[in-house]
Amino acid sequence: MVWSYGTSSRFSFPALTPLTSYQSYDLYSYSNTAAYVEGHTDIRIINSTVATLTSAGVDMSKVNMGLAAYGRGYTLSNTTCNYLGCPASGLSTAGTCVGEPGVLSLTEIQNMVAQTNVTPQYNPATEMMQISYGNQFVAYDDEYTFYLKKQFADANCMGGTMMWSIDLDNGLAKYVLAVFLPSSLRAAHD
Repeated sequence: MVWSYGTSSRFSFPALTPLTSYQSYDLYSYSNTAAYVEGHTDIRIINSTVATLTSAGVDMSKVNMGLAAYGRGYTLSNTTCNYLGCPASGLSTAGTCVGEPGVLSLTEIQNMVAQTNVTPQYNPATEMMQISYGNQFVAYDDEYTFYLKKQFADANCMGGTMMWSIDLDNGLAKYVLAVFLPSSLRAAHD
């Protein structure tokens, strides 16, 4: 079973623990009528959810934390308000790879950063990266924020981490390596 925030009242978590993988992405509902910019991998929501699972008696060593190899984007209602919580008129423009409004692969994000010459911003409150260009806003994770989320999983004695979806990585496995390879091995790989 994949556990997400919206399923919390429907199940007995301790009974399902052996079957559980915690999806720590897409923590908000996305639709073309998105009214506000939200972060799909916001550590504050992840922390709250893990606290709920722990309070419910879930053995966290049986839970794997899922990480997102893509970003979620919005079309801003006002380009001068370009951060989390700002009004949005809908999802971001579809990228060329995924082709889905509101979803950009890490490759598409990396290409967008290069094409627009925008500087990604780290948001310490959410432990996410974000970019804004024109009327577009995208929140996502990178090597550093993946590392932070893996540290969070380790500190909460979670069974492990997984990534969805590996095919959305940048083709060099850069992000996958950041999550799953120890830094000593990663340095040898680079």
